[in-house]
Amino acid sequence: QVRVSDQGVTLYSLVFVLVLVGTRSPMWSTALTASLYLFLAMFRFPQVATSRAQKVLHPLVGKVSVVAHRGGGHDAPENTIAAIREVRVMAKKINTLNIKFILKRKTLVCPTAGCCTHNMRLCGNCTNKNNHCKQPTDLLAPLWVFFLAIQAAAALKDVYKRYPVLYNSSIVCSFEPKVIYRMRQSDPEVLTALTHRPWSLSTLGDGTPRFSSMWKHHWMTMMDILLDWAHHHLLWKLCGVSAFLIQKNFVSQNYIQYWAQRGVEVVAWTINTKLEKEYFQEVLHINYITDSLVEDCEPHY
Repeated sequence: QVRVSDQGVTLYSLVFVLVLVGTRSPMWSTALTASLYLFLAMFRFPQVATSRAQKVLHPLVGKVSVVAHRGGGHDAPENTIAAIREVRVMAKKINTLNIKFILKRKTLVCPTAGCCTHNMRLCGNCTNKNNHCKQPTDLLAPLWVFFLAIQAAAALKDVYKRYPVLYNSSIVCSFEPKVIYRMRQSDPEVLTALTHRPWSLSTLGDGTPRFSSMWKHHWMTMMDILLDWAHHHLLWKLCGVSAFLIQKNFVSQNYIQYWAQRGVEVVAWTINTKLEKEYFQEVLHINYITDSLVEDCEPHY
């Protein structure tokens, strides 16, 4: 096994060589490499203790955790209390798995009389009169929260302080590294994960180019390469994440091992067929995210 310290040396050596090739100046190479080292040393967040991470990622020892994407959006209205309750029912029926749910976007919709949506707020019984929500504690855990807005960090900080049980039963995930970094800034005790799909800047999920302009496509492809490198070598360390959510097509035994050496657990998304679920559960033995707990459905990228 490659030690994490050896991986760090490899990273800084690579940066030194690349800068040296580009600038042909040993002084600049040394200065920039030292600056990177000091930046990470001063501003990185340490990972949350492994024991706490395992409570969230594997509360049932030896069992794969299945995460219902958007509350199981294929089986019930997505991001709703109704969807969460449906997941709870399925969890009781499928007792061989540890089933959780993931909330996405900025709102959790409460489909009751006088229906309301509250930005970044866990919502239970809503009333149209005063637009107030009571948060039922039985719906707070287990929970994976997925946000894109940078403002989510401040709102989630208040939720965690109000419901301390979330520290050992939830995780905050985002495609945006700045959201995760801001979350760790707001509350370093919160468990976090980065989400990533390679080539996401230049192509759609099915591989179709995002841009018709050839020069723009090639430019975004270069940005994709840089972003992918940053995720795998810098951003995970800077944010101190405990899990890495990756699109299913890029998962392999070697990939899982790569992250295991760094103390980070791989979670695959989105696994929507029975055959795929069996593979990720019984062969790869990693947690996965699905849109449906009851039947096969269209792939999600």
